[in-house]
Amino acid sequence: GHYRVLPSWLTGPRICRLEHGGCAVLFRSPRAKLLGVPNALLGLILYAAISAGLVFQWPAALLAAMTAPAVAMSAFLGYSLLANRRRLDRFDALVVPERTSLLAKRIGVTRPRYILSFHGSGGHDSPDDPRLRRLGLLLVPNQGRLARIAAAGNVRPGRATVIGSTKLDLVRRMDEARPALFANRRPTILYNPHHRPGTTSWTEIGQQLLDHFARRDDYNLIFAPHVRLFDPPALHAEAFRRYQGLDHIRIDLGSEASIDMSYTLAADIYLGDTSSQVLEFLVRPRPCLFLTPRRLEWRDNEDFAYWRLGPVGERVDELAEALAKRELSAA
Repeated sequence: GHYRVLPSWLTGPRICRLEHGGCAVLFRSPRAKLLGVPNALLGLILYAAISAGLVFQWPAALLAAMTAPAVAMSAFLGYSLLANRRRLDRFDALVVPERTSLLAKRIGVTRPRYILSFHGSGGHDSPDDPRLRRLGLLLVPNQGRLARIAAAGNVRPGRATVIGSTKLDLVRRMDEARPALFANRRPTILYNPHHRPGTTSWTEIGQQLLDHFARRDDYNLIFAPHVRLFDPPALHAEAFRRYQGLDHIRIDLGSEASIDMSYTLAADIYLGDTSSQVLEFLVRPRPCLFLTPRRLEWRDNEDFAYWRLGPVGERVDELAEALAKRELSAA
């Protein structure tokens, strides 16, 4: 919910069942904490108070008064929903980065044409997702991705075009003014694990990897995971405090720098699993390493096509061995 990731089966209606993280985006919006604490917490307190009132036979007028603030909050949230629906429904088109936005049609946002811009340029994009056919236009980042979607039968004639990565146009100009991240000349490794439970390397060996590089003095390490892995970052910062005094390790659990290519452009070696940020790193070909501690069957899976660009290991010692032997070449 507001403080921790909930599994989708605990997040209520289908509109809340987003990708991993459940209803995180909704639970952490300003409307989800009208009085400064999560609305859900206030609801639990109210239910407990009403239950106590029924048990101890409090006056009906008192019980009714206790529910008045909840009714007022519900009315306000309902009004906000209707106001947002009217505002969005005035547009001719809505450009969205993910398919979940199609659920807005269920609350009456039916006039605009929904245009999918995608987020990320890699695999793991569920080309067989039937929701793709319900979108008015697909702005696809590359031809390979479009081919996979078309092979799955989810492209309607005239409803898709390849536009490349618009992010790169701005980022290349930003790169000219970026300061150095470390005050030394050691090669820098970017460790960028994804958030998806079934494929992320973090849960199995991520902490081991950070400890490994904390002990080394021949590499800098940037730990910049997918922004949803430790969302919100403030709740997880304490677990990484022991690395703060190290001048060769940088921990970023979700700042703007983790998504504006500050790290993918600054690093000399990429280390990750299934994040499409590897393709942003490869704008300038440099060595890559990939981790699969779960021993995924990846070799004939197009979702893992970019794992062919570098060594794939299952353990931290395999990574250390690859670095020691310098078994890396620019992808």
